[in-house]
Amino acid sequence: MPLDATSAFGPRDESIHSEARRQAKLEPSLEWLADVSKRDRPWDTHHAHGKVVASFYGQSDRLDFQKLEQRINLCSPVLEFGEIVDPITGEIGFRLHQAFFCRVRTCPSCAWRRSLKWKGRILGAMPEIDAAFPKHRWLFLTLTVRNPSMAQLKSTIKAMSYGWRKMTGYKDWPAIGAIRSVEITKGQDGRPHPHFHALLLVPSSYFKGSNYLKHERWVEMWRKAMKLDYDPTLRIQPVKAREGAGNLHPMHAAVSECLKYSVKPSDLTSDPEWLWAITDQIRGTRAVEVFGELKPFFKGEEDEEDLVNVSEDGDDGPAGDAGGHFFYWYDSYDKYGRRKGK
Repeated sequence: MPLDATSAFGPRDESIHSEARRQAKLEPSLEWLADVSKRDRPWDTHHAHGKVVASFYGQSDRLDFQKLEQRINLCSPVLEFGEIVDPITGEIGFRLHQAFFCRVRTCPSCAWRRSLKWKGRILGAMPEIDAAFPKHRWLFLTLTVRNPSMAQLKSTIKAMSYGWRKMTGYKDWPAIGAIRSVEITKGQDGRPHPHFHALLLVPSSYFKGSNYLKHERWVEMWRKAMKLDYDPTLRIQPVKAREGAGNLHPMHAAVSECLKYSVKPSDLTSDPEWLWAITDQIRGTRAVEVFGELKPFFKGEEDEEDLVNVSEDGDDGPAGDAGGHFFYWYDSYDKYGRRKGK
């Protein structure tokens, strides 16, 4: 389980960062997490983005934003890993054993971990879903509307959710279940661009004769459900296994695309005012939802806020040993590292 903020992993001051800077200057024999474990390279990028997000919150006069700054600054300063052994190759790797997370929705590290957790949950459920619906196929659907003003973002997301419910009730709706996420990026006009990504489970008969829905019909249904006076941009395509995917599940790439992020990290770190506004607008909204006959496959899950025991391959679980591999955040290098031989 994640450690409490009062533990060694969540110090309430900057002493651990001061120590990291001191060691970086005095110890030339440092090794970096990204070099030791290639699969853990994203840690550096997400934590560095988190530092920018925290500094932006600190520039606000609002007390609630200043509290978010404090929480994010306490997020994952130390990572403890345990060793795992690849059952196929025998290669030794790392799996996170303990860390402290702030769980702020706009924290890049926590958002990344939540995304991995959802990927793991969905990919972990795929064998059971495949067994229950062996002849069904998957579609990838993206639904958009025109970019609203930032002040209208929350109400637009709410309207899109209502429109989704209406569309799934139409007679032509082909899916027996769906997994839907919301993504918000910054449009070229500077406005937020909210859109839904959804994985739809449809019977194989969907691709036969009159059951198949052309792109124009999908656009018509979404336009009607949203009561739009224009044809919205929409993408619908069958999910196919990518060549060279190896042992990965055929749905791996589609799941990764559907759940890559709720708000693009580069947008969060580009403008303090954008960050402040988006924080207010997404508060109380849900990033991922499951519908229809897929819902039973996601009941009884473990704590969704456990961001330690996470694997995007659907193999959630603790590290194979008691940990003992510690990596510290070095502000002066924007990297996680440790002294060699540790």
